[in-house]
Amino acid sequence: MNTYVQYILLILGCIISSIAQVFLKMASQKKYSSFFKQFFNFFVITGYTLFFSVLALNIYLLKFIPMSIVTPLTEATPVLISFLTGFFFFGERISKFKILGGLSVIIGSVLLVS
Repeated sequence: MNTYVQYILLILGCIISSIAQVFLKMASQKKYSSFFKQFFNFFVITGYTLFFSVLALNIYLLKFIPMSIVTPLTEATPVLISFLTGFFFFGERISKFKILGGLSVIIGSVLLVS
């Protein structure tokens, strides 16, 4: 498999992971009539299906890309994307500390990968 394709799949997995978080956030904002419906509904099932798909993709990509690159990227990128999705979709504030934390994540990821 082409190296560029591997990295594109890695970034795509990070984006899908963030989409999964949006589904779970949407599920958490609804009221449910029963305990069962709270955990077995479209949003929760879709969110966790996406998470497990990304997990399988990451396991596959670990065959080709060093763990020292896969792990920092797959842990850090969804955090940064979550800032943006929280802001744009859910009206969450991005404070100075969140910006500072995001920059720290970026700098740390760059240092780990290089």
